[in-house]
Amino acid sequence: MKFHIVVVRSAVSVHCSNPCENLLNCGQHHCAELCHGGQCQPCRIILNQICYCGSTSRDVLCGTDIGKSDGFGDFGCLKICGKDLKCGNHTCSQVCHPQPCQPCPRLPQLVRCCPCGQTPLSQLLELGSSARKTCMDPVPSCGKVCGKPLPCGSLDFIHTCEKLCHEGDCGPCSRTSVISCRCSFRTKELPCTSLKSEADATFMCDKRCNKKRLCGRHKCNEICCVDKEHKCPLICGRKLRCGLHRCEEPCHRGNCQTCWQAKQLKKELYFWWKFPVLSERYGLSICCL
Repeated sequence: MKFHIVVVRSAVSVHCSNPCENLLNCGQHHCAELCHGGQCQPCRIILNQICYCGSTSRDVLCGTDIGKSDGFGDFGCLKICGKDLKCGNHTCSQVCHPQPCQPCPRLPQLVRCCPCGQTPLSQLLELGSSARKTCMDPVPSCGKVCGKPLPCGSLDFIHTCEKLCHEGDCGPCSRTSVISCRCSFRTKELPCTSLKSEADATFMCDKRCNKKRLCGRHKCNEICCVDKEHKCPLICGRKLRCGLHRCEEPCHRGNCQTCWQAKQLKKELYFWWKFPVLSERYGLSICCL
């Protein structure tokens, strides 16, 4: 076995030629480097992790996200779980989550109201409804109007489901909704059936914005503008004090900055009497100073 002796100030460090083999930060693997001083480098092994629901995988450095594993997966993928529930008839509708899945929400012992939620099942049983025995049995209806809020409508007038108490999703709304353009200048009325997403709940009008931009020189002129800052996208372009160059900064208020070429020239001018020679060389005027 070979030893290497390293003298550091007054301390003596002895290194052998064997692998270090100290436990790394991940707590699973050992250092493969030769005997060394100081702390070992973090584990560099790449691991493939599976999400909790098993639909997505990712590669990570060993030792990261420690303690998030549930024995089946290591992270949440934000997709619907979709695993079979213990009832054997339905699948999990929760977002990807650690084990285990929740019990089937349709189990008789968990469902206590009619589908619309207005009447307890105990009351419906007294009126002659059949008792549910499995999660596959239909939930008795109370016969009232569903009344659940729909995604259409407005804050002032919320649309509700007009169907009688039912299971499943509420049907399309038969009313109309008033929607506003992006800048809220105009509105229009549309059938609720045409509003299938949030993007359908707004539109662009043809009004041009007359507000001045921050530069104070130009108008916004955008159609259906929603910009609050109104920064000017143009280049200033005004002549600088030197009279030879133009401002290259974004359009702004107030005076322009000093010509950067003039600043460079000032560094080279040690005495004023040298100016005629340099001005002839650079083609600059006294204004640059």
